Amino acid sequence: MKEEGLHLRVVGDYYDIGNSLLDAGWHRGSFGLHYGIWVDGIRSRAQAITYGNEYLADLANIQQGEFVLDAGCGLGGSAVWLARNRNAKVFGINLVSRQLKEARKISRTLRNQTEFARADFHNLPFRDKSFDVVWSFETIEHAFSVSQFVDESQRILKPGGRLVIASLLMGEAFPSEEQQKKINEGFIGSLNDHKTGEEVKTLMEEAGFKAIQLFDITKNILPSACEITKMCKLGARFNWIITGLRIASPIMLKWGLAQEELIKAGVLEYNVIVGTKS
Repeated sequence: MKEEGLHLRVVGDYYDIGNSLLDAGWHRGSFGLHYGIWVDGIRSRAQAITYGNEYLADLANIQQGEFVLDAGCGLGGSAVWLARNRNAKVFGINLVSRQLKEARKISRTLRNQTEFARADFHNLPFRDKSFDVVWSFETIEHAFSVSQFVDESQRILKPGGRLVIASLLMGEAFPSEEQQKKINEGFIGSLNDHKTGEEVKTLMEEAGFKAIQLFDITKNILPSACEITKMCKLGARFNWIITGLRIASPIMLKWGLAQEELIKAGVLEYNVIVGTKS
């Protein structure tokens, strides 16, 4: 339990320290801290992030009035999009109090459809069979136990409920010694319970999910991966200022400098997985 508590603090610090940088430099009004999904017609990162919400909502077949748990809601961008564009009711949970404050702010006109609270998705404070959809948009990277998250999702979903996951996971390529070092040293708080998409799919099958679909859309997030590299290279020049003023954490900069290389090498893949509770 002590290790789990330390892990949660590290994850919280990862975003709490870097919240100002992410808020000012990344989402561009989309209020999403995601890579975004680039397809034909997308011209900006904000559009790619917004389209990511549409893509996942369509895969999960989210209907009007359904109750969605946004497990790791960030600044609330996905919750607001789902409330406005799918007329869903959304409960967002997060470990970072500053982000929850922002989520409540941007959703103030949607208070009848959105609610936010500090909670850990490994131990969800909800009754069995209480949600129609569990939404995990780039959050299981931070899990200390993906299996525990999948089991908790299965518990709180109604029969016929869907779990939808979009995440940067381990790829098919075996990491070199240097690449493994980057994973071990730089991804604390970013990539913890190292799983491939197929392994996550297996966990879902074992938990009782059916009709599971797995998609590799790595190529669709590469433009954003390149942008992260450029931003972090610039930030690395002023590392002592950025980390000293707590604008970004050292882990965040390490992650940003390593992720594109590991994606292009096939060590990491961006997978989308959706399954239905029987």
